[in-house]
Amino acid sequence: MAGDEELIKEYSKIHKSHDWGWTSVKNLRFLLPYVRILRPQSIIDYGCGTSPLLKLLDVDSIRERRHFDPAITEHAEPPTKAYDLLVSIDVLEHVDEEHLDEVIAHMAELSKEAIIIVDTKPAALLLADGRNAHLSLHDHHWWQMRLEKHFGPMIPIKVKRRSRASFRTWELTTFQKIQWTYWRFTEFLSYLKRRVGGTRY
Repeated sequence: MAGDEELIKEYSKIHKSHDWGWTSVKNLRFLLPYVRILRPQSIIDYGCGTSPLLKLLDVDSIRERRHFDPAITEHAEPPTKAYDLLVSIDVLEHVDEEHLDEVIAHMAELSKEAIIIVDTKPAALLLADGRNAHLSLHDHHWWQMRLEKHFGPMIPIKVKRRSRASFRTWELTTFQKIQWTYWRFTEFLSYLKRRVGGTRY
């Protein structure tokens, strides 16, 4: 399994006392237009935590939704095949640099296309040994270069916070850019309705 096993055990304990994974849902309105354009039949949330993101992705092409997180017992079984789309949100900054290439390579093996978001600021949480929970803190350019070692060209995308280094692996055609504008506007309106209704995301 990719990653530091002792660190995974510590995150497993942390997950039992914290509801981690909602950051991905907060980015739903930014991600959904890309997923609708790509129309994947299978999707994996890599490092999902307790996030309901995949349940909220209302895309009729999706036939298979896979959660994976080695620190969550019910999602710890390692995937054995590639998925049309991998999403990974606020995960890689939690990986120590010694194992970072191993984890990114694992992600690349599991995906035909990917959307990856990484936090570039320190976390509020400290680990048992006193280290900040964001073990790999780097700027957007550094993350792009590191990801491109394994994925090839990464295209920056905009998400909820500028402190996130955010990328997709595929180019959009002119027509898809028009589609993206339409879906982005539609999702923004839906987001406003959810906020008025008091929905969490």
